[in-house]
Amino acid sequence: MIGKIRKNDSAILRFKQLGFSELGWLLAIVILIILSSSTFYVYQLLSLTSANHRSARIFEQSLIASINQFEYLPALLTKDDAVLELLDSPQLSHTKLSEKLAFISTRSGADDIFIQDINGTVVATSNYQQVSHNFYGKNYSFRPYFKKAKAERKRQFYFAKGATTGIPGFFISAPVLVGGRVLGVVVVKLELSKWEKNWRDSKDSVLVADENGVIILSSEENWRYKLVNKPSDSKLAEIYSNKQFPNEKHVPLYSSSLALNILRVGESRYWTIEDASYLVSNFAIRDTEWTMYHLVNYKKLLYSVFIFFLIVGLLGFFLYLFIRERKNKLELKRKADLVEAQRRDDLQTLIDNIHIGVLVFDQAGNIASMNQHAEQLLLSGEAFQAKDDNITINKLIGIDTRNNGFDSYLLGDIAIPAYHETEASVMVSGSISPMKIPVMFAVVKINFADKEGYLMTLINIARRKQVEQELLKVNESLEEKVEERTQELKDTQAELMQKNKAVALGNMAATIVHELSQPLAAINSSVAAIQSKAERSNWSGVGESVGRLIPLSKKMNGVIKLLKYFSYEDTAMVEEVTLSSIFTQALEVLKDQMYERKITVNISDEYENVLVKVSPLKIDLAISNLLKNAIDAVEHVEKPVISIMTEKKNNMIVLSVEDNGGGVQEKIMKQLFNPYFTTKEVGKGMGLGLSITYEIIQQHDGSISAINTERGARFTLALPIFSPIVKNS
Repeated sequence: MIGKIRKNDSAILRFKQLGFSELGWLLAIVILIILSSSTFYVYQLLSLTSANHRSARIFEQSLIASINQFEYLPALLTKDDAVLELLDSPQLSHTKLSEKLAFISTRSGADDIFIQDINGTVVATSNYQQVSHNFYGKNYSFRPYFKKAKAERKRQFYFAKGATTGIPGFFISAPVLVGGRVLGVVVVKLELSKWEKNWRDSKDSVLVADENGVIILSSEENWRYKLVNKPSDSKLAEIYSNKQFPNEKHVPLYSSSLALNILRVGESRYWTIEDASYLVSNFAIRDTEWTMYHLVNYKKLLYSVFIFFLIVGLLGFFLYLFIRERKNKLELKRKADLVEAQRRDDLQTLIDNIHIGVLVFDQAGNIASMNQHAEQLLLSGEAFQAKDDNITINKLIGIDTRNNGFDSYLLGDIAIPAYHETEASVMVSGSISPMKIPVMFAVVKINFADKEGYLMTLINIARRKQVEQELLKVNESLEEKVEERTQELKDTQAELMQKNKAVALGNMAATIVHELSQPLAAINSSVAAIQSKAERSNWSGVGESVGRLIPLSKKMNGVIKLLKYFSYEDTAMVEEVTLSSIFTQALEVLKDQMYERKITVNISDEYENVLVKVSPLKIDLAISNLLKNAIDAVEHVEKPVISIMTEKKNNMIVLSVEDNGGGVQEKIMKQLFNPYFTTKEVGKGMGLGLSITYEIIQQHDGSISAINTERGARFTLALPIFSPIVKNS
């Protein structure tokens, strides 16, 4: 150890001879900090620019996908017989067609659908029942989506602020053509506020400008209707004449702009908006004349560079302190070595006086030292002589070192020591042959005299061996009795296994009947409806009935798969999905039953984008069981109502299903989730639905409970919210 200290001292001397003063090292560290921070700034600028381009593309694709899911609807309605009949005979009542448009609007997700005659007057509309903002009878012939559809005889896209409602929306129009003659125009209006809400939730600054440079969509509400490019005076006049944005003033969004082209990553610009700088990326949205803009606050870049500068500065400061304090550390090391030497002397004194045999030997087995207890155990109390070559560990203790030497006896995990047992050969005075004494030992590697060796501890276990022999005799007498009793238990166990198999088979059959009866009933209902329409050659609504069969069959197939996976590990079935999509699918399967029983369904879902990591099939089954339970509960209610609500509590997403069926008796509330417990009439339930639901939720680290309300019962299930790890670019 002294040699090492002297070597380090000489290194410090050479360090001083280089001529580097503390001031020189400090200056070098400062220059390194500045260079590394500048390099990091350029790298972050490139990364932020590239990430901005990718994000803009993602938002563009999302917007296009949302529009594309509705673009078919106007063209489809132009072929509808009811639309053609009303446009051909304007004197007919619009009520029937308006009801149909309202139904289509609700099912498709479109906000409004209306029909214009050849003069632009609305003759049927989905919002015909609204007292205010009703489109019926209004004339929108001034709108470009009407004029262009009529003139060009093809589908049109148009964005404007509603002339009647004042609500901005995206209009998709298509002309109604009969024999080359335009009878009218079908228009679908989509209110895009939900897209802007999604953008705001994503914490990104996103906006969309139309062909005139007017901002029509924005994650920042106060940016809407401002200008990213100043249109000509004629264009502004056309916007005002078409009443595209009534009562809105169009002023520039940004006060200054700077264009950049960074290493061919793509053209980006800096905008200054209300004293804040933004890095801007933009792309033209295909199939439209719109442009998507994605903005990132420049402070994000400066903040990361500042943090990097701070970290590098701290590292440089610590490096400077390390160089400055090196001498002091070496001095402390020398003092520590002196303390260690004293500690070793104290340890040797302790070893010499401990009542356990302790030996130290080298890799060849030559013993270097042993304490007094080892001398008493192995040498009959004679003093140990280190220079005696005849005394080796192999001669004193029976150890096989032919394979890995002494390493095969080393301690492994210190928490689970590996002790070994053998016999020691002890020479007793007056005896011709050595006496064998059973001992237990353990071996560890140590360093002594600058060499690698081993330390062994020994314990005399002769008394323990004597006790073991006595216990062995007792155990032999017990084994015979145990064998007799074991055979009796095996016979009883075999009989119980046969009975359990029969019970398990009955449970499986009951589960299959319980879970497949409802989908089968719904399939039979749809098939009967199709058969009835086929007999009357009335094909209206057949497509909708056929469409219901596919999810029902998938539901039945899923239940069968689920019964299979209950017996196996199903980690492959786990997916990242929204809880809203699962209960929406469950409602779709049960909607016919609810419609037939005239059940009103109230849904309050403010967390439709919250993810959970679950088996969708199992959670669908659990939610379906709760919905079926609610349907059965309101069977005899005059005005049945089922309410569904989602909320967040801590890190859980909570789904509640509440009915007005009168509730559950308090004395049986605690038994609801027990297998085979049911309060339904004979033939209407096996008592397995809530039990299966409870097991599924428990498997997903969730919880489920039930309480009575003023009108009925409320079942609540909670699942952990999944938060994906987002890797920064």
